Amino acid sequence: MSPPRRESESEEPDRIAGFAHPRGTYDLIGQDVPLARAARAIRAGRPPQAWLIAGPPGIGKATLAYRIARYVLRYGATPAGPPDLAVSSTEAVSRQIEAQSHPGLLELSRQENERGKLKTVLDVDEVRRLGAFFGMTAEAGGWRVAILDSADEMNDNAANALLKILEEPPSRGLLMLVSHAPGRLLPTIRSRTQRLDLKPLDEESLNNALAQMLPHIEGKDRSSLLRIAEGSLGLGLRLSGEEGLKLARDAET
Repeated sequence: MSPPRRESESEEPDRIAGFAHPRGTYDLIGQDVPLARAARAIRAGRPPQAWLIAGPPGIGKATLAYRIARYVLRYGATPAGPPDLAVSSTEAVSRQIEAQSHPGLLELSRQENERGKLKTVLDVDEVRRLGAFFGMTAEAGGWRVAILDSADEMNDNAANALLKILEEPPSRGLLMLVSHAPGRLLPTIRSRTQRLDLKPLDEESLNNALAQMLPHIEGKDRSSLLRIAEGSLGLGLRLSGEEGLKLARDAET
């Protein structure tokens, strides 16, 4: 089992204060094409050993990774589940993933240093956890899934350790690398993964999402936020406070 590594949710690199972490987000907005591609591979029983989920920050990469993880840990690489890989939040697997207590899922990201602050890099000790994790026997012939978010934050030693894992991929194991800038990764890592490219959200999808998640922001403020976010829901949410809105208004001016 992979226990939680942090006590403070606010210290997670991919969490926006006041909103759910991607592991607890069930709506994937505006990414039907990469979702359909992933679904075809999984439901046909032919997922790659490793996916490189790439695209700008805040557009749903980690949300897609957790959606895939829930499905694979619930149904395996079979067509038994929904075609869109949706798994309800009421399912046991979803509750375990939200609680970071599912034995079949390993989440890797930057950790806290001895002063309780997030490290600036994802280091080799974190990546080396993959070896022991994939070496364990999955329960009842199931799968093991690991999410590394984000791969761009690995230092050189961590990247080399990851490469060794990719050179000897485990059976019934799925590794997903979230990357905002895949061109910065080692060519040997990119060549051993299958790309899933996500694009910035279209204006209509982003506007609808902001209206639903930020109902108190209307009119010119939402229009300004929409333009400065440039297709990134994550950026829009991060800028939704007073300082961010002021920045958006100033940018419009």
